[in-house]
Amino acid sequence: MPASPRLHAIRESVSRAAGQRNAIADAQSHGEQSPRMKKTTGQNLERKSRRRFDPKLKAKIALEALREDTSISELATRYKVPPNQIYAWKRRIVEGAAQVFSRTAARASNLNQEVVELYATIGKLAVERSLASQKRAR
Repeated sequence: MPASPRLHAIRESVSRAAGQRNAIADAQSHGEQSPRMKKTTGQNLERKSRRRFDPKLKAKIALEALREDTSISELATRYKVPPNQIYAWKRRIVEGAAQVFSRTAARASNLNQEVVELYATIGKLAVERSLASQKRAR
């Protein structure tokens, strides 16, 4: 009695599945990627690291976007940056522009200078202390 077409299809799918399992096992035993993974993910599995942009370049791109001489899409193409990133940099410049002229920015720079001076004084005192302790030890 000949096998029905449905039974024949089931046998074929079982044999294909067994062949795939064997191929996967062979690839894994040799330290390779499975054929199924190659098919779904492509050949290149290397992860790209995040691009880091220099603050000067960010400012340059954002200021060009503010001038509106060229469109955001043209800037994105020219600098190979996503348009959403350019919009974000532009927004940060607009939001931070008021700080340039505020007194708090001047105070912050004065505080930074004072902190640097205090660290220098601490360093001098630490050196003097270590020299004094060395002299006492003699």
